[in-house]
Amino acid sequence: MSFFHTTVSGHDGITAEYRPERESTYDGGVIPAAVFIELSGAKAYLCLSIEDARTLAEALPGILAEHDAAVSVSVDKAA
Repeated sequence: MSFFHTTVSGHDGITAEYRPERESTYDGGVIPAAVFIELSGAKAYLCLSIEDARTLAEALPGILAEHDAAVSVSVDKAA
């Protein structure tokens, strides 16, 4: 399960960290491994399941290539 929490009006970058599976202190269950992405200097984070983190990792190269192509077109039009 992935979730997002925020109370942000600005931030200064991001951090990402792996959190391994661990026992829950509340109900004796297990909290699955996850990837936490936090907005630096803000009270905002995204917790991704490992499956969702893999999906995002697969999508990012295409998204960034799309952005680079749009910037290139913009620069060419300005010239």
